[in-house]
Amino acid sequence: MQLIHSGEKKLRHITIRAKKKTLLYKFIVFLNCLAALLLLVSILASYINPAFAWIIALIGIAYPYILVINLLFVLYWLLLLDRAIFISIGMILTGYPVLRNHFQFTWSAPPTLNEAKAFKFVSFNTRLFDVYGWTDRIDTRTRIFNFIKQEAPQTLCIQEFYTSTSRSGFNSLDSIKALQQSPY
Repeated sequence: MQLIHSGEKKLRHITIRAKKKTLLYKFIVFLNCLAALLLLVSILASYINPAFAWIIALIGIAYPYILVINLLFVLYWLLLLDRAIFISIGMILTGYPVLRNHFQFTWSAPPTLNEAKAFKFVSFNTRLFDVYGWTDRIDTRTRIFNFIKQEAPQTLCIQEFYTSTSRSGFNSLDSIKALQQSPY
């Protein structure tokens, strides 16, 4: 009689442990589903106008971090050899186009540069050539011109361009033309 009673105790103990394990398992699966849902929302952020639903755009900003969380779930389920791995793998594969927009995968060598066909394009914000002395450096304008001369671009775009024919030493347009050796 004593043997049967202790056997029932062990069986009850194993059953309680199994229930605890299933509760933990269910909780982890729930967290995985939540992470997969967040990944789906962050993927949809690329296709939904932020004016329509700004919260989706906000979640879309966190895409790389949510992706890492899902990759960690994939590793977790891989270690346990559990079929719940397909929750995150499925969502990661669903968002493959967005993944390619965030991370560049190259499987071949980069193309070689053909020097004969190459040209240099420079876009530069000059901040008005520091006309108001924001940087407290009197040589800012000269440094900008030296940079442009050193780079020698074929195409030069300048933002916040300042030029003045009435202010001494600030006819930037003539200086740029001289540097570029161009009449335009």
